[in-house]
Amino acid sequence: MLAIGLSRVPMFVRVSRATILAERQKDYVEASHVLDSHWTFILFCGILLNAAGPILVLISLGFAQAVLAEAA
Repeated sequence: MLAIGLSRVPMFVRVSRATILAERQKDYVEASHVLDSHWTFILFCGILLNAAGPILVLISLGFAQAVLAEAA
C-alpha cells in the first residue's frame, strides 16, 4: 500500500503546483497585493481555498485508484 501511495505523489505535486500557480495569476490575488494584504491572508483566503477543489477531486480519485490497485 505504501508503494502505491508513493507512486502517486508526483501526480499530486504536479497538479497542486499547477493549480496554485494558476490561482496566483488571478485578478483578485493581484488586487489583494494592491490593497497591501498580508501574505498569509492572500495565501490561505485567496489561493488555497480556491485551489482546494481540484486537489480534493484528485485525492478522491487517487483513493479509488489505490483501492482498485490493492485489490488486483
